[in-house]
Amino acid sequence: KSNEPPAKGLDDYFRKTKAKPAIYWLPLTEEQILERTRRHEQRTAERDEEQRKRQLDETARVSNSNKDSV
Repeated sequence: KSNEPPAKGLDDYFRKTKAKPAIYWLPLTEEQILERTRRHEQRTAERDEEQRKRQLDETARVSNSNKDSV
């Protein structure tokens, strides 16, 4: 039993913060980074589209309101 290597600890498998208590974490893989970036861009595009629709609706509502007051 004495020639067995010591058991690996969390420090061997993960990175950890320097602050106490330590938080163990793994860096993202390239694939995970690409997926997160793709999802972020998709959410941004959806938000921009919703904002554009709201602006068009608001413009139409104001335009109709102005026509009604004339």
